[in-house]
Amino acid sequence: GYPLGSDKLRQTLSGKLSDQQLSVLEAAYQMGLFKVPQEATAGEIADELEISRSTLSERLHRVQHSLCELLFGP
Repeated sequence: GYPLGSDKLRQTLSGKLSDQQLSVLEAAYQMGLFKVPQEATAGEIADELEISRSTLSERLHRVQHSLCELLFGP
């Protein structure tokens, strides 16, 4: 199989996530939102992307839902 960091996984996600969702997910990852402890807040990421914090939150929730569907859905 392919490792999780492979281009194959990125291509699969590209078909399931919108460009906006991928952009938000990548920015959140790059800025350290998912690290423990977090290296950036949601507010900082929203400011960087020039979107509201609520828009960031909504897009990240949609990404999480889409990823869970890929992993656990039919």
